[in-house]
Amino acid sequence: MFAGALEHELPYGAGLYRIGGDEFVVLLDSRDGERLNELVDTALLAARQVVAGTVGASMGVADSREATRGTLLELADKRMYSIKQRRKAQAAPDSLPSSES
Repeated sequence: MFAGALEHELPYGAGLYRIGGDEFVVLLDSRDGERLNELVDTALLAARQVVAGTVGASMGVADSREATRGTLLELADKRMYSIKQRRKAQAAPDSLPSSES
């Protein structure tokens, strides 16, 4: 559902590719990362209206000017993983033991 919703939101000429499970690559002729965030948010809202349960997404953006063709995916994946780790850390309850006497 999410892939279809995202593909519907992408501008003409953009490509959406599934690289495994819930991981996708979007290729588009835009250097506006904020616009890409808006497209993903819109696709998430659309998917949530159709799918029961929680639908989430994480995104790592890499611009073609930042790296060579062979390392762009690796760079975007590293950024996505960093975002996921930060979210997990923010959502985790404090693991410090309470001091009750």
